[in-house]
Amino acid sequence: MISERERDYLQTTLRMNPMFESGELLTLRRTLLQKERLDHEDAIANDDRRTQRDALRAHIRIIQRDFWKLPIDQLDQLIGALETKNFPELGPVANRLRTVAKCRVDFPKLGQTPGMDMGLFNAFKTIVVLPPGDAVRVKSQFARSIPDKKHLKAIQKGVQVVQREFPHLMELEKDWFTTLSNMTRVSATAQSNATGLESVKNALSSIFELPWYTWWIAAMVIKAILLTTQRP
Repeated sequence: MISERERDYLQTTLRMNPMFESGELLTLRRTLLQKERLDHEDAIANDDRRTQRDALRAHIRIIQRDFWKLPIDQLDQLIGALETKNFPELGPVANRLRTVAKCRVDFPKLGQTPGMDMGLFNAFKTIVVLPPGDAVRVKSQFARSIPDKKHLKAIQKGVQVVQREFPHLMELEKDWFTTLSNMTRVSATAQSNATGLESVKNALSSIFELPWYTWWIAAMVIKAILLTTQRP
């Protein structure tokens, strides 16, 4: 299938007389070939750029995956190798990783600080190394997973720990921490799930707390049923 440019070229040259317009025909032909060469070079350049972008994204994903496991010096080397000048759309993610890497040593201290909620701590560690879109989803899932007000208060106490003891870490997700601090009720779904689970626990507990004679009567009934079914 010919391109629009080639079709225009053919329509133009077919109306020309090669005996009198050979020079113009050669010029048109040369122009067409030059444009096709430039298009081909652009296509190669675009392929190279796409390959470089994919490699950079893979590099970033490796850092995100191993961020908390890598030794600090190796992490710094990997982050230092991130070159996003030609890919500005990846710049914010790379800059975020650089910022968090500078204070990574403080995260274990935060996790060991009295009053820190470990659910909040683990969610925080996950969120700070994710791309913005993924981080939003994790925040939403975390909020929906809070089962009751008791857990919410523990989380809000953890937020106070971050704010009081590690204000520079607070700045990494200040809006999120503020949102958690201002929450007054938990997700209806999470609360329903928690209530359902508690009901099951209570039901099982009440069963095992039945008087001994209730168990004896139940055993006799079962035995009678078994004897009845075994008769010819």
